[in-house]
Amino acid sequence: MKMTHEAIVFDLGDVLFDWHAEAVTTVPKDVLRNMMNSTTWHDLERGILTCEETCEILGTQFKVLPAAIQEALIQAQASLRVNENLSALIRELGALAAAGGGPRIYAMTNIAREHFNVLQGLPFPWLSFTRVFTSFDAGMRKPDLRFYRYVLREIGCDASKTVFLDDRPENICAARSLGIHGQLVDRGASDEAKTITISRLLNNLVEDSAIRDRAEVFLRSGAGQHNSVIEAKGISFKDNFSQLLVMEITGVEDIIQHLTWPNEWPNKAGLPKDTGSLSDSEDSAIVLLEGSSLSSHVEPDGTPDCDSVQHGFWNYFAEQPILTTSAFPPDSDTTSVAYLSMPPSSYNRLAPSQTIIDAMVSNVNIDGIVQVYFDPGRPRVDPIVCVNVLRFINKFAGGKAMDSDPRFAPTRDHVVGCLTHRAYLYGTRHYSIPEAFLYFAALLYKECDGGLVLKRELGGITAALTERLRVKVNPLALAMRVRACQVVGVPRELVQPDLQELLSLRDEDGGWPAGHFCWFGRTGNKIGSRGLTTALAWRILSDYRI
Repeated sequence: MKMTHEAIVFDLGDVLFDWHAEAVTTVPKDVLRNMMNSTTWHDLERGILTCEETCEILGTQFKVLPAAIQEALIQAQASLRVNENLSALIRELGALAAAGGGPRIYAMTNIAREHFNVLQGLPFPWLSFTRVFTSFDAGMRKPDLRFYRYVLREIGCDASKTVFLDDRPENICAARSLGIHGQLVDRGASDEAKTITISRLLNNLVEDSAIRDRAEVFLRSGAGQHNSVIEAKGISFKDNFSQLLVMEITGVEDIIQHLTWPNEWPNKAGLPKDTGSLSDSEDSAIVLLEGSSLSSHVEPDGTPDCDSVQHGFWNYFAEQPILTTSAFPPDSDTTSVAYLSMPPSSYNRLAPSQTIIDAMVSNVNIDGIVQVYFDPGRPRVDPIVCVNVLRFINKFAGGKAMDSDPRFAPTRDHVVGCLTHRAYLYGTRHYSIPEAFLYFAALLYKECDGGLVLKRELGGITAALTERLRVKVNPLALAMRVRACQVVGVPRELVQPDLQELLSLRDEDGGWPAGHFCWFGRTGNKIGSRGLTTALAWRILSDYRI
């Protein structure tokens, strides 16, 4: 497994070793802290002063007996403790480097000669380091830039190929200013938390091609198990929607093994039989089209038509609905994504696309906008659902028809208005993040022919995405944003910070956290999927070819 970096430089104190201020009793903690931040202490760390000389000077400066300061330092040294988890990690990294399978590891620390002698007496795999750089030996200390330059020269490594871990923001800032990949370690974190942070960072220093390959292994090995999860509740469930999205993103059918097709769903593709169901409404799209002739419709690959329009209506859930009504209708969003993701070989299992398009544009609200559910008892409009409906129409009816057919105009205008005026910034009834709108809108923009009116009207998507760069979001939203930028051609140098943030979130098993991108409109429970986040990351890395 080849690493992207050639050297990893660790700080020692509060990273690999811990000490406890509570152990110091002869000097007040705040006074000791001020002493250690004084220029006198800095001279001690640079090797200019001895420990005895430093205690004499500090005693005068802070009006404390030098002997009390010396005893405080002895107490602090006695409280030193090795982080056992990280000690094992250093030993493992050292062995990997010695075998030529990993980056060389170094230490770089601000420390006095006398204190370093004490530190070296602790049980720690010192030989795992290629070299230890101390401030007293170099005559300089962090965050002096010359100290970092000195270390880079000595190890013969370019800054861009060097990783630096430290517990102080000013030290990380100095390293990053030179192009070093600096990572802050929380000094107050537990041993376990520090180990997880550092292990995750190192785990993500492998080449991006290896990250992509591990993501694919994660997706394939978990085939049929990439369930959606409800944030903060620990509830996992099977849904069609996220699975169809994974299939659209990856183009790999084998990853998906628990789709529930319309004809497999009980009670007319999931339509509720209670009052207000489409099957009981004279104005419903199903009633209007159920008796229509379907034989005139032929799919692009020449496959025969299905015998019922209900073969085309997909339900969000793949199993019994949860946290909502037990009778749950099919929807335009899942239906659109199903037709967009299915290979032509599957068309013979679906109702003709034109029939479903006619059903959708017959199922509109008072403004003429396509509704979410095929159920008059749930009158919902969502602009992100509208984007996917337009993608479906564009693919199967053609862009020119979408431009010219007046039935599509209200839905098209609604989407354009939401993009123009940033109506999506606080999410929508069914989607929890603005990135969901931008992601699907980016796909629509990419898929539209160049001469279409809609293509021109969606031209602001690049600026809208650029505005969102570096905004802190959950992992799935971040993956959607990076992928959307990639789709519309936002320069990679602008996207790189977000890409690096996304890569840093990868878990040890090769997958990414679930995050969230949609929610139940009634309860606000947020829904995400590790499979979906990972699929997006895999596609990003595959298309960047890095």
